[in-house]
Amino acid sequence: MCAAGSDKFGPMRDYLFGKREEWLVSTRAEALFVEYAAAVGLNAAQFRACLTGPDTHAKLEENNRIARQIGVTGTPTFIVAGTPVEGAPPLESFQTALRQMIAASRSAAQASPTPPARPGP
Repeated sequence: MCAAGSDKFGPMRDYLFGKREEWLVSTRAEALFVEYAAAVGLNAAQFRACLTGPDTHAKLEENNRIARQIGVTGTPTFIVAGTPVEGAPPLESFQTALRQMIAASRSAAQASPTPPARPGP
C-alpha cells in the first residue's frame, strides 16, 4: 500500500514475497518492511511514515472488512463470477473456467427469447 503509486510497487511486492519466511516469524516486521523498501529504492523515511500513519491503518481495516464480507480469507484470492477462489491455481485452470463462463453466457443469450418489436409511431 505504501509503495502504491510509485514505480517500485512491483519490486516491493516481489521483495516481500521473496522474504515472506523472514518477516512472517519476525518480531520486528515493521522494521524489516522499511529495510525492504530502502532495498528496492523507496525513500525509507517516507515509507515508515506511511506504514505507521493512521490513514494506512484505516485503509487496511476497511479493505479487511470488505474482504471478510465477500468471503475472502487469504491471499491470493480471485473472485470468479462472484465466487472466491483461494490460492494460486495454474493459468490453465483460469482459462478453462473463463471459457466455460463464456460458453454458458453465450448459451443463455441464445436461449433467451427475442424481445418483441416496438410498435411504430
